Amino acid sequence: MAVSLVQSLWIVIRFRRQHRDRNGGYVSWPVLTAACLLNKKTLVQEQNEQPGLVTRVLSVFVKSLHLSFEQSKRYFLRQSNLHVSGNPTRDNLEGVSGVPHASV
Repeated sequence: MAVSLVQSLWIVIRFRRQHRDRNGGYVSWPVLTAACLLNKKTLVQEQNEQPGLVTRVLSVFVKSLHLSFEQSKRYFLRQSNLHVSGNPTRDNLEGVSGVPHASV
């Protein structure tokens, strides 16, 4: 884990991007942690109703966390950076019952 974090710090510094966008998951931990340590703008989009461990842990540090479901808010201590934006889908799925919709 430490090696991946050091490599991610080097990549984030080298490419000098101003923000990091991730869909969560354990593979995003080193890059998101590096971006948070370097005070970069970070955005995570969580598509699952029950978020994973990495998303829950890093939610305290990321600037913005977008959720697909309102009921997912209960899993997070910090509420100020949460946004329920739905799950980006194709326009022709709009109107299907039970599917949150957010056009991309």
